[in-house]
Amino acid sequence: MGHARCDGTTEDGSFGRLVNDSSHPNCKVQCFEEEGLPSLYFVALRDILPGEEVVYNYGAGPYPWRKKPKAGQESANDD
Repeated sequence: MGHARCDGTTEDGSFGRLVNDSSHPNCKVQCFEEEGLPSLYFVALRDILPGEEVVYNYGAGPYPWRKKPKAGQESANDD
């Protein structure tokens, strides 16, 4: 398996802005210390296919996109 690295913080300073939430994640977040500062890394839980969206579980929270659709409505998020 090859290794790839993407710094999603270079344009606006936010962490992980390119990685979306999913209840079926293909990566997880790990925190390491580099030069005395915390750094967050996304680590693959399995092989991620070319073109596949990189997603992780944001954890517990009141995320509105996680609400289950009412009967007869489709969900905007298929997780």
